[in-house]
Amino acid sequence: MPVNRKELVLNRIIEVLDEVEGVADVDGESSVFRNRRSIEGIKRPAIIVLDGNMRIRPNTTQGRGTNRNFMDDAENRIAPCEMVLTPEIFLILDLAPDQDNLDEDGMNQGAKLSEFETRILAKLMFDNELWELLGGGDNGMIEYRGIETDMRSGSNMEGQMQLDVAFTFPFDPDELR
Repeated sequence: MPVNRKELVLNRIIEVLDEVEGVADVDGESSVFRNRRSIEGIKRPAIIVLDGNMRIRPNTTQGRGTNRNFMDDAENRIAPCEMVLTPEIFLILDLAPDQDNLDEDGMNQGAKLSEFETRILAKLMFDNELWELLGGGDNGMIEYRGIETDMRSGSNMEGQMQLDVAFTFPFDPDELR
């Protein structure tokens, strides 16, 4: 049966993020969503994952698929390579009730975003099942590239953050058979 490793990785990311402490869980319904278009009506704090992009990692093909008449050579049409998946991972907090951006416990929204950033990264980076889907240490990699928050000049400062994390995994055309 054909394997879509990208889909396996995205599904595992959702499962892992569903375990992040502090994300809303209302009546047994998680507030971790995949490809949700609107944030209206969701219980917060919530995490939304958009599939994002997937590109070949440069210079990772392994010899097949180059300088050949690939239509005559079914075994060598596409070279194995490494793919880089960059989903968009958003965290959305409850709106702070006061002008100082403090929540009901007196915690600043920026500090709360930092706390969730740590929790999310720890879950993603140390999940063994995700690591194995990425190919372990052979070809797989999780690269933390940074965050973008709405805690800056000219922004609405509601307590939102996007994490930039890249997931590299092997693409083997034989998995498609």
